[in-house]
Amino acid sequence: MKAITYNSLLLLFAAVVLLHCMAVVQCQSEHGSQDTHQTSHGSNQTDHSTDEEGQIRVAGFNFVHVQTPFIISIFIAVIIICKIVFHRSEFLTSTIPESVLLIVVGIAMGGFLSAFNVQYSLETTIFFQFLLPPIMLESGYFLYNKVFFSNLGTILLFAFIGTLFNAMAIGSSLFGCVVGGLTGIAPSNMTYLHSLVFGSLISAVDPVAVIAVFDDVHVNEQLYFLVFGESLLNDAVTVVLYKLMYALSLLPTIEGGMVALGIFSMFVVSIGGIVIGLLYGMLAAFFTKYTRHVEILEPMLILVIAYMSYLTAEMLEWSGIMSIATCGLALKHYAESNITNGSLITLKYFLKSLSSSAESIIFLFLGLSLFKVKHHWDIGFILWTLLFCLVFRILGVVIFTFLVNKYRHHKIDIVDQFIMSYGGLRGAVAFSLAVLLNHEKVPAKDLMTTTALVVILFTVFIQGSTIKPLVNLLHVKRKETKDFTINEQIQLDVFNHIKAGIEEITGHYSDSSLRMSLQSNPEEEPRKHKPESTMVASKPEQASSSTAPGQSSHTAVTVERQQSTGSEVKYRMKRRISTEFEGRYNYGRSKSTEEAAQNQLKARERWSMIYAKKIDIVNQVKTYEVSVTSAAPTKTSHDTYV
Repeated sequence: MKAITYNSLLLLFAAVVLLHCMAVVQCQSEHGSQDTHQTSHGSNQTDHSTDEEGQIRVAGFNFVHVQTPFIISIFIAVIIICKIVFHRSEFLTSTIPESVLLIVVGIAMGGFLSAFNVQYSLETTIFFQFLLPPIMLESGYFLYNKVFFSNLGTILLFAFIGTLFNAMAIGSSLFGCVVGGLTGIAPSNMTYLHSLVFGSLISAVDPVAVIAVFDDVHVNEQLYFLVFGESLLNDAVTVVLYKLMYALSLLPTIEGGMVALGIFSMFVVSIGGIVIGLLYGMLAAFFTKYTRHVEILEPMLILVIAYMSYLTAEMLEWSGIMSIATCGLALKHYAESNITNGSLITLKYFLKSLSSSAESIIFLFLGLSLFKVKHHWDIGFILWTLLFCLVFRILGVVIFTFLVNKYRHHKIDIVDQFIMSYGGLRGAVAFSLAVLLNHEKVPAKDLMTTTALVVILFTVFIQGSTIKPLVNLLHVKRKETKDFTINEQIQLDVFNHIKAGIEEITGHYSDSSLRMSLQSNPEEEPRKHKPESTMVASKPEQASSSTAPGQSSHTAVTVERQQSTGSEVKYRMKRRISTEFEGRYNYGRSKSTEEAAQNQLKARERWSMIYAKKIDIVNQVKTYEVSVTSAAPTKTSHDTYV
């Protein structure tokens, strides 16, 4: 009962705040014609306390001066309050995804604003330059996972070939329906290339929508990274394919060389974005090596460099999405070891906050956009689009999964295939690309925009709301979280190194070699720590003043030293093991049978040596844990140290 009361009060507070904002907007719009001189505020006057006649004013009302930041603040406040209410209600969290709630709030706010002739919508410039980059950066940064690299081949197949298949199939089928008279639009208003333009934008599986739903469902990592990795990478393919088809539709005649050049440009744009992201990631790693005395600037430095990678790629007309996602991967791999623990925690939380806020604003503005977009309703065209999106999504998943299962060790079963097909959600990328169309060049722009909104709402509301019950009904494997001990981590690292070494000797490679090349870095420096531990060690008299009764200052300093350096033990152990394996690639493969036998004999001796060394390291770890435990102070029942 208390939870219901709190939720009601929060909703009431949100409604009051929203009504207050709308009243202010309406009041300003009514008096805007009388106070037009205030719209040029700041151009000819510098003192806010006086007006044009020189009269001193104790208080006034100048909403135009703060209109934009005030409205943005109100929207963010409403989003936060709605999220608080949503996560306090077990019924809401178990029934609908968070994205559905935000779109509903956006629709309600849009309807209320339209009653006062005040309209706000999702501008494409704001979406692509400010809202999408933090989401892609956060996705790329936390994409650094061995499950992702293990499924990289499958993800690339779905992202590139699967997206091309869906775009061509949906566009061609819709054009057939238009020519066959199954829709209300005339064939002269939608050519074949226009259909392919719409097919390319509507085939994009949106990462924002997928993240919002799959984070609530908590599916297993393989399924999560298959769908999320596809949605992340296919955005680049979608945007490039959209630009290619749109450019071809504007040409009077199309030659074969133009098509070949367009296909070549798809690879150049994607690879160029990856290169830009890697370069900026290396640049961030280089600069963070010298931030020991300005640690407070480390999170901001990383964020600015990552955002510059996105802007640079967009400036060169390459894929900014691929650039900032790749930059996030590089930052996780190279730059993270150079920053302090405090900066690392700040960076992770700030990325999560930025990404979550951007996602919420996108869904909120999608609801608001329903009342600003000029709609053109064609029920036949909309229904055919929904049908083709579902059918070709299922066909693509089944066909390409059948092909990759022939070469995969861990097969994608029929249940995961169904969830992959059902999880093909559309989002703001499709809507923004539809809004970018020129009405004079594409007469069916209004119809495409309306259809894109309907498809987005259908996939988010219907598929997004029912995917969680389906996951429970089909008993889909959920994500398992486990923290490895130092001993378990050493065992896992040794096994991965041995597997990569065996693959190098035998010449049969799998994902382990790629994963090890991206994850192992024996030359990296251990993460820096704050200088407080050094200060305590150098000033034992300060430590003695803060120790408990019966505990010497030397013991306190020793315990603090051991605890402060405990996070470095795992790194040192991993580095020693990695150093032992540095020579595994020197054996290589040989064409001569005799040399190959000698190499295998050397490798066998090397593995025996390494295993003995591993046992020695494990014993050292156990000795270290015992020493820390024995040195740590204990408490009595009276909370005194003994």
